[in-house]
Amino acid sequence: MEIKTDNWFPSTIWSVDFLDVDNQKIIDFAYNLQTEDPQGATNTNYVGWQSKFLDSRTADPEVFKLVNFLNGVVETIRLDCGLPPLNLYNIWININKQGSYNSVHNHRGSLISGCYYVRVPKNSGNIEFFRSDDAEYYIPSNLSTYNYFNSTKIIYESKDHRTLLFPSWLKHAVQGNQSKDERISIAFNYGLR
Repeated sequence: MEIKTDNWFPSTIWSVDFLDVDNQKIIDFAYNLQTEDPQGATNTNYVGWQSKFLDSRTADPEVFKLVNFLNGVVETIRLDCGLPPLNLYNIWININKQGSYNSVHNHRGSLISGCYYVRVPKNSGNIEFFRSDDAEYYIPSNLSTYNYFNSTKIIYESKDHRTLLFPSWLKHAVQGNQSKDERISIAFNYGLR
């Protein structure tokens, strides 16, 4: 007997490391922004700080360098996925101090979202991605192994210089920072031109 398997509607997560950016310059830029605007933006962050959306053309040159890299990565992804041309919609900086986290959310209004990790101290929180098809009500909780079919969430380790990209509708959260050091990341959204 031959069994044919079709996988429809998968949730893809892409990862790529970008080592050609000076993270220390981005860290300095992030802290300058936080000093200039201590209130920042309030979206999904709890206790942490988020910048308002950056103008990628006038931000620190290292952010501009990162955006150029991201544009190339997103162009490759969109071609592979058969999407029309995409533009960077917005980009912002996150500073998560001890005890801060980001609650479950998605990024409405865009198609590809992601995060670049600038500084990730040990135990400062990883990103979790969640299924949104109610499978948790059906899949037994005592399985011996988990895989792409039977998992209800997946955790990706945050790592300096790593970029994770994902469909904007994929729900995700950032675990609490248990380190005394701050985790710094840059989040972004791409959508239709």
